[in-house]
Amino acid sequence: KVSGTASARWSSSSIFFLHSSNLQNKNKAQRIIFRPPIKNWVFVARDYSGAEARVVAWRCNDEILIKGFLEGLDVHKLTASMMFGKPIEEIDDELRQIGKRMRHAGNYDMSWKTVSDQMEIPAAQAKELLNRYHSANPKIRQVFHAKTKEIVLRIRSLTNPFGLTRIFSGRLTDMETFRQAYAFYPQSTVTDALNKSIVEFYNWAEDKKWVAFCLQIHDEVVAICEPEATAEVATKLREF
Repeated sequence: KVSGTASARWSSSSIFFLHSSNLQNKNKAQRIIFRPPIKNWVFVARDYSGAEARVVAWRCNDEILIKGFLEGLDVHKLTASMMFGKPIEEIDDELRQIGKRMRHAGNYDMSWKTVSDQMEIPAAQAKELLNRYHSANPKIRQVFHAKTKEIVLRIRSLTNPFGLTRIFSGRLTDMETFRQAYAFYPQSTVTDALNKSIVEFYNWAEDKKWVAFCLQIHDEVVAICEPEATAEVATKLREF
């Protein structure tokens, strides 16, 4: 178990040094201090596209979102388009960011207060955004949340497609117990899929002196290598 999580991934919460142990939470000014441990080598990274949202979409058979993923649409623009009733080509960066934040918040049943605090917006606006999201994505509550809650109420546990099981010992009258359950299935599924690819990449790189595995960050794999090997390493990371 990775510190701070129950889904085998790095924690996003505040642990140490610059507020979090997770590189994804560093801004560009902070990230510049990180360097590969081998002089003159470079970082190479690959990540999944909307990975957790994909798991949720297939889990609740959200046909609109599944169609969007299969067509290669930008899921965050699609979300904003559905929320605000605008053509997807009219969704600018600001609305896309709202779509991204609300996809995460809605899937994991964040409260309006959490949304208000995280997005630094008034309570009324947070409530409106959540209402817009769930109105445009009814299967999240009707199927994904309901199905997850029913399983936890019945057997107090969830098992992801890779066989990882989490037992929920919290009070079944506490919404936080169910929020943890909503997050567990997609987060642990993505992490287990990613970690399987890491093993394959590690085995490929093991006998090569010009590349090495570095770390896993949620839905991203980071390697280090000699600069001239960047293209090959990026291709292999994508392949695995």
